[in-house]
Amino acid sequence: MSLTLYHPLAIINGDALLTTQISTNSETNNNKNKYMFDKTSEEVLSRGLNAMTKMCDVLTTQNQTLNSDIEKLKKKIARMKERLLQNGIEAD
Repeated sequence: MSLTLYHPLAIINGDALLTTQISTNSETNNNKNKYMFDKTSEEVLSRGLNAMTKMCDVLTTQNQTLNSDIEKLKKKIARMKERLLQNGIEAD
């Protein structure tokens, strides 16, 4: 019986260990970290406010679409109830 375990850095298959070489450029990673953490509090707050504004706009649009769908469904229910009444079936 062979047991295989998967890991992001290694695959163990039976008795053999296969490792994956991961090359990193520490200078590039350090530059990214410096850029990420080299922000003033105003910049961080400004970016957060911009992101929240965009999400608010998306939610507003989605709410308008949902409200429109609700109105359409209400009209459809009214038509269905009228059909039921025309066919002699009582509607609640």
